[in-house]
Amino acid sequence: MTPTGNIIQGSEVTVKCIVDSKPEPSSIMWTNITESDPIALGCSENNINHCWLTLSNVTILDSGIYQCEADNGIRGSPVFLDKHITVYG
Repeated sequence: MTPTGNIIQGSEVTVKCIVDSKPEPSSIMWTNITESDPIALGCSENNINHCWLTLSNVTILDSGIYQCEADNGIRGSPVFLDKHITVYG
């Protein structure tokens, strides 16, 4: 995640999900799972093995749990990775 350290309102935050799998993933995406009704966010930039999500001009309301989901169609897939983001005022 960039920047590292405290995230201040108004800044830009990028979280990266990089997948190393065989076969290559058929899908990678970010979702905000903070609320009971998750919000699919997709990717700001992606290719076959990574998905970057950039949040611009963040506010305290952007604080929460962001989850990357990668799926390559093999048993044990999909795989999830959670990233907690806290925005300070």
